[in-house]
Amino acid sequence: NGDASIDATDYSIVTDESLGASAWSAYNQADVDNGVENANANYDHAMTLAADLNKDGRVNAVDATGVEEVSLYVAEINQQTGEVTPY
Repeated sequence: NGDASIDATDYSIVTDESLGASAWSAYNQADVDNGVENANANYDHAMTLAADLNKDGRVNAVDATGVEEVSLYVAEINQQTGEVTPY
């Protein structure tokens, strides 16, 4: 949520996105390939980079689980790689 700490609010935001309840990470590569800027007005590049922990191009349950673990203080995120490692 932009406050520089990972907590239950962030977990809720990422979980909603992974379940399809929001659309801020939906990016249409076909539009870009055809020279059209991303048609999704809700797309947020910064949020997507932060939430896509495993860097597979999608915000999904794997990412939500990582955010949950960090919010519960049982793991940490490497800020350079996005890798989640247990304490």
